[in-house]
Amino acid sequence: MINKQKFIEKNSKSAYSSLIDFLHLEVTEDSFNWIYEFLSVKNFRNGEYEGTQYILKKLNPDEIVIVDTVAEEFSKDLSTTYFQLNVAEMLYIMDEIDKWKTGF
Repeated sequence: MINKQKFIEKNSKSAYSSLIDFLHLEVTEDSFNWIYEFLSVKNFRNGEYEGTQYILKKLNPDEIVIVDTVAEEFSKDLSTTYFQLNVAEMLYIMDEIDKWKTGF
């Protein structure tokens, strides 16, 4: 499955930093189950979870995009303000969230 190095190769170091920031800011004890179910339910084809700084958009049953809305306000290059993952990768990250939050 995905690990830190594969994630950086697929996206970038900046996207990895955003992912870690997303996990710390948005995936809390209160929101974890809601986000996990939102991702894992296949018949919920698209939609979004709006957090305090990030929006998690489900593009289809298999793909998501995480957008840094604060960065969007200040960036001229919007391509640096989001990254995509497939749902299986994000569920794996959430299953291993404590490891990912520490930056292993």
